Amino acid sequence: MSQHVHPMPVQEAPGLVKGFNRSSAILLLALAACTAHASATPILSVWSAEGQQAYTCFDVLDTNQVYAATRTIWYNTWVQNAAGDPQADVNDLVFAFSVPPSLSVFNVDLDGEFPLYAQWNAATTSLLCRTAAPLTNENWWGATIDLVSSNAWMTPKIQVQRSVTPLLVGAGQTVTQQVVTVITVPWNALAGVQILSLQFDVWSLDGSGMTLEPFSNAWSSASFSVLDVVPAGYVCTSPSHLFGTYTFTNFFRVASDNAVDMHFVPGLNVSYSEFQSAWEPPSALLKQGAEYRYDNGIAVRASLPQAASWQGQYEQGRSEWVMRQRWAPAAENLPGLTDCMLFRSNGVGYDGRPFVEFFLDGAGTNLAGVTLTTPDNTSYPLEVDARDAEYNFELVTFNPEDLARFTNGTYTVGLYDITNALRQTYAVTLSGEAVTEFPRLLTPDALCITNARPTLSWTQATDPHVNAGVLLVENSRLEDEVDVMWPGTSLTNYTVSSDLFAGCGYELIFANGDTAEINGAAVMTGHLATRYGLFNVLTNASVGDFAFARCVSTLPRVFIGQELGVSLFEYGFLPGTNNSFAVDFGDGASTGGSSATHLYTQAGSYGMQTIVTDETGAAATGTVTALVYDLPSISRFSRPDEYTAQIVFPTISGAQYRIAHTDNLSVPDWSGTIANRLGNGATNVVLDFFVSGIPQRYYRLDCELNPSSTGPTGTSAQNR
Repeated sequence: MSQHVHPMPVQEAPGLVKGFNRSSAILLLALAACTAHASATPILSVWSAEGQQAYTCFDVLDTNQVYAATRTIWYNTWVQNAAGDPQADVNDLVFAFSVPPSLSVFNVDLDGEFPLYAQWNAATTSLLCRTAAPLTNENWWGATIDLVSSNAWMTPKIQVQRSVTPLLVGAGQTVTQQVVTVITVPWNALAGVQILSLQFDVWSLDGSGMTLEPFSNAWSSASFSVLDVVPAGYVCTSPSHLFGTYTFTNFFRVASDNAVDMHFVPGLNVSYSEFQSAWEPPSALLKQGAEYRYDNGIAVRASLPQAASWQGQYEQGRSEWVMRQRWAPAAENLPGLTDCMLFRSNGVGYDGRPFVEFFLDGAGTNLAGVTLTTPDNTSYPLEVDARDAEYNFELVTFNPEDLARFTNGTYTVGLYDITNALRQTYAVTLSGEAVTEFPRLLTPDALCITNARPTLSWTQATDPHVNAGVLLVENSRLEDEVDVMWPGTSLTNYTVSSDLFAGCGYELIFANGDTAEINGAAVMTGHLATRYGLFNVLTNASVGDFAFARCVSTLPRVFIGQELGVSLFEYGFLPGTNNSFAVDFGDGASTGGSSATHLYTQAGSYGMQTIVTDETGAAATGTVTALVYDLPSISRFSRPDEYTAQIVFPTISGAQYRIAHTDNLSVPDWSGTIANRLGNGATNVVLDFFVSGIPQRYYRLDCELNPSSTGPTGTSAQNR
């Protein structure tokens, strides 16, 4: 945008306040704002990981087998002070995690030492979090965010076979075990993959009484190198060329502190990624991402383009398969179930979108391996956690066709011992009608301010197929998940047993379920309709103080006569549900809506506000500063002699200036540049020298207010 005007001095408006930036990743959006101790510079460090995973208890990852995949975001966050600063003191912190429309959040498990308030904002598909008390150095929190997608399955690009003889480790003894791993890579299977790794699980042996120490290894190809100083795994940093069979031989010392003899097989993790950084300390790792620093001292760091931090590495496009560790007392090698739950569910996530879910959960003893066979005789390996003697299999999808084979009928749960021999089977029948009525929580409201021990109430089920209900509540102040189960449908309220604090997640379920005993195991099956949600218990805060809004401006600053826009990009924690929006431009003009543009007629600094108000009268305001300048001008022109011209002009800090000239206004050519200057807020002087006297020359002052963006350009022309 070019304008030709008379020269006028430009005064820079004071009080520049940058708009609230945001760093957008493919699956994760991290935002933050806080009030910090004036003498400290707190840093908010955000590490997150989103990835597919698949699990198998068996010794072969079959290339032709599809595996049930999880889609989960894990994030870890903590506060630290900058080097040399005193202890950080952060009084308030607000941040959000946003997912694209193709995904949905259906469950959140808030974790860590620090309590958070949480709320789902459907308008921005964001999970909003707000700290519930002041923060200082090393305070940390985290969450596990489960995602819905139609990608319920994974197929390995390669085949991996782990060959090992189950080792008998005597009580208190240390013995040697050999593991041979064979990888078969089809032609061009790893095209586009930048890293392939195999790593033996030497750390997740809690509860086994076993320790595992690698001490010797050998491998068949120079394309791979050892991961660490100890030979606990291998890595190939250019796997796209791999083709054929590769063999790895490892030796381990296995020690047992158990009072009985134990059978043991080590675990193996196989993963490949589009990108993976070197192993680095946190300070170096965070440089892999983007950083935004604010006037109040907070810095937000998030990795891009896909936020991922896994085991101290930044990764992108990661897929992983886990072959679990296995151990069992030699005298009790027969696996068995104690309980089993098999359900198909219609669900509603935080954003109100429906999805379909199928899950199988159970526990038992000596669960070295478990499979599920569907009514059409298709078998799947299940995830088994030997530490907790549990197994699970879960699919959550927007696409019902993904679960077409998981119909009513007889399912077979197969239990394998540590030698992969099938030892027991359980025939579990899924029957009954689908539940189509979704439960609805009536109280507490989104923000519970009346009591610290809320009473939850919900509508009674009218679906004739519903014969039971379930309520699960999670909160950092509860030692265990509240799990209320009852027969029938008459109960429609429950008072939480403990005083709560901050955010609470809940699942409310209407069930058409059956119970049975099969081979000594308590079995539950049926159909569910499940609603997932959040509520908060406020302490030391009022609703008016709790609500917040954030807005952004289209440009940092403009000239008079050029439009400047403002839009709301995040808000939350309003107690009501019906919101209205307005924009106040700070010069007496206002309009409705959550975004608008405005043309300012006078230079100055204006506080632009976006205002969100709900039906309860609570309001939240987001403010950014609009800086409006007079058009650039040449304030003084002189000719010290016939060979020199002097151009004097005021500048705006950070703006880019260009002095151009032409000698003929009839056919002007402004390509000639006398000088380029970066504005420093002071008056600048530029000299133009002539080889011979020129009777008349025309000068033009161009100004780019926002050189790093596509901001407006102002132009001042002078006839001299």
